[in-house]
Amino acid sequence: MRYPSGTPTQPEIIAIALSKLDIKPGEVFVDIGCGSGSVSIAAAGLAKRVFAIESRKMLFLPRPRILKSAE
Repeated sequence: MRYPSGTPTQPEIIAIALSKLDIKPGEVFVDIGCGSGSVSIAAAGLAKRVFAIESRKMLFLPRPRILKSAE
């Protein structure tokens, strides 16, 4: 999986944190203060649905390049 550039949370830390949460396929994951969205992107492979919430406008503008790189 590719993460957006400038991601402050390293992929290894994300993997450990998500494994501790033990997210089941039918569950919903909510990422409040999602920043770059790297945790939400990783959680999308585990949860049924992901809600990524960010209050800083510059971070939630549509960014097709980031979404494309996460595929």
